[in-house]
Amino acid sequence: TILNSHPDNLYMYYPEIKANLFQDWFAEKYKDYPKFTHQLSSQNIKSQLEALIKSISKNGISSNLQTIEKGYLKSLDILDVTDNINTENSLYTSTIINILKDRAGQNVSIVDIIKILSSDGFGLQEEIIYLLLVVLTSSSEINMKQRGGMEITATELEEVFKAGFRAFEGILYSVIIIV
Repeated sequence: TILNSHPDNLYMYYPEIKANLFQDWFAEKYKDYPKFTHQLSSQNIKSQLEALIKSISKNGISSNLQTIEKGYLKSLDILDVTDNINTENSLYTSTIINILKDRAGQNVSIVDIIKILSSDGFGLQEEIIYLLLVVLTSSSEINMKQRGGMEITATELEEVFKAGFRAFEGILYSVIIIV
């Protein structure tokens, strides 16, 4: 461990000690935070999940996903054991669907969804919530709406998300698809 290596400065101790200091607090405050098979950090969350969003919006959720990408989706309970999409088992996608069902026929602000899923209990980062919204749109369970009213369906995902996360700057709402 780092403690046995006698680092030159205190900062080198921080990464090792941080996990031990905050792990119990984090687990209590964010009981429903996913346990990722591949580490997401403040340094890599944007690049990792943006690449996954671009892949899903271009190809859907398919067998072409890399092992790490499948790992993220499995950690969110979006893929079943045979790597098929199944959003019904995911607490996170189910929460979004329930929010939208409760307000069926209305545009639900993405900011409202972010507030709920980033609060105590979940503690999800915006990037994870954006991924969930793209997955639900890709599977034709919800649509998103851009500023100006253009509806984003699974068909439009590739074009809209060429810009990656920046696309969400113009996406204001989400709506349930009523079948």
